Amino acid sequence: MSAYERLSAKRAFILADRLKVGPFDSPGSLLAAVEAAAVEIDGLPEAEVDRIISTDPERLERCNRARWRYAPVGLSQCRVYSRMGERAWAVGTVGLVARRFSSEATDADRIHRMIAFAKVYAERLPLILFRDGEGLRINDGNHRAIAMFLAGIRTAPAWVGE
Repeated sequence: MSAYERLSAKRAFILADRLKVGPFDSPGSLLAAVEAAAVEIDGLPEAEVDRIISTDPERLERCNRARWRYAPVGLSQCRVYSRMGERAWAVGTVGLVARRFSSEATDADRIHRMIAFAKVYAERLPLILFRDGEGLRINDGNHRAIAMFLAGIRTAPAWVGE
């Protein structure tokens, strides 16, 4: 594993985490915010990156222990975090959860709004995945993955930790 890949995966997590609250007024404004934040985050030394992630010590440990590779992944291969966001019905693969979304989600579910930004997610905010005994599990990007799938996107960039 290269130190560069590990640091890049951790920076991708920080970037996505920072942009969870938007701006969501237009895809263009989100893209501009992603690009501005990426410049700032790419300049952070690894010690600062680790400090930011260390608010979740287990996540930092997993990130440092994994061998990372950047690759496109089929969303239908990925499993969401069980009950993502306290949705009892959100268990299984991205495709399965996306199909359940239309009948199970409330009108207030933020994923409805996120669908409009799916192209930005697919182009600039890679998922963070870990391979486990059952395949690929999403560690960060569950909501983005569902929004992309609902928007018709079936492949997304990802940092895959093994």
